[in-house]
Amino acid sequence: MPDPDAATMKAVRFHHHGEPFDVLRLDEVAIPTPSPDHIRVQVTACGLTPADSQLCRGLFGANFPRGIGLEVSGVVDAVGGRVSNVHVGDAVFGVPDFAAYPSAGMADFAVLAHWAAIPDGLDPLKAAALPMAVETACRALDVLGVDANQTVLVNGAGTTVGFAAVQIELMCGARVIATSGENFADWLRDLGATVTS
Repeated sequence: MPDPDAATMKAVRFHHHGEPFDVLRLDEVAIPTPSPDHIRVQVTACGLTPADSQLCRGLFGANFPRGIGLEVSGVVDAVGGRVSNVHVGDAVFGVPDFAAYPSAGMADFAVLAHWAAIPDGLDPLKAAALPMAVETACRALDVLGVDANQTVLVNGAGTTVGFAAVQIELMCGARVIATSGENFADWLRDLGATVTS
């Protein structure tokens, strides 16, 4: 557990592109200060995805050094001046602002531009596995503009993004037809989706 009064933190970062095992290193860095529209969390859990490896290899090329860990859960410890929907001490999950800050979620502290409260009963470790899938599903569904009483087809509903999209659309009142293999078909049916292979 990091010292809450410390001025520095540990963060896994890379200083040039390459294979993750070749370029990642543990750095001691200044604890970032959130901008007016951001929050900072003391990281409870960090999820790693294939996108983290791709960042190391050059995806979204940017200034160095750069951090990895695009999914986190944590406890809010600082709030930007224009943020009003969260308070210090709240448990949240989200995607670190890896483009604007030289560290990301694989650190003692992370700055988030997008977050949500961890629902009661959801373990923070499991919450850290949700941000990218849920955010991707939400963005795609926002573009589609699906609303209640419409029918939506979710192709690949057994993937993390697809599974999130099914649940979001069902909560919004849409009828969902989901394509999935048998591994996830029963779960999707139990949620209320019509499943086809």
